[in-house]
Amino acid sequence: MRKGIAAALAFVGLVALGPGAVRADVIGKTTAATSASGVAFNTNPAISVTIEKGKKKRMLLVTGIASAPSTTATVVLWARVNGIEMEPQDGVDSAIGVKCDGACTLTGSWWLDIDAAEAANPGVFVSVPLIVEIEALSSGTMTGKFSVTASMVKK
Repeated sequence: MRKGIAAALAFVGLVALGPGAVRADVIGKTTAATSASGVAFNTNPAISVTIEKGKKKRMLLVTGIASAPSTTATVVLWARVNGIEMEPQDGVDSAIGVKCDGACTLTGSWWLDIDAAEAANPGVFVSVPLIVEIEALSSGTMTGKFSVTASMVKK
């Protein structure tokens, strides 16, 4: 319980801190979060976090946010864990995108059933670190602000 409270307070600290490169990191057995500003789009991964190790009977829930400055570029965002794209997928990939007309923020939510992912990719998800990466592409050259949170929860 104390670890959960500490993680929640640290996450609140992500929002409260002022601008800077990497603002704060939360690293834990089941939860991880980080944010950064001044990160170049088209540099992949744009931002990443690691959960200590994947466990059976769990799901991985991820939220990624990218904020672009005033631009007319198209911005695309997606998430991978240990090199595998997360759900939901549209038959091609898990990317979400938006055509910006001025400053814009793009938020995505992804999930992964660790048991199903492990069955499809033996040795990649259970009892190994889960490296969650948010990738971001842009049709223009720019830097932005990024944030990612990842939580492994019981099914």
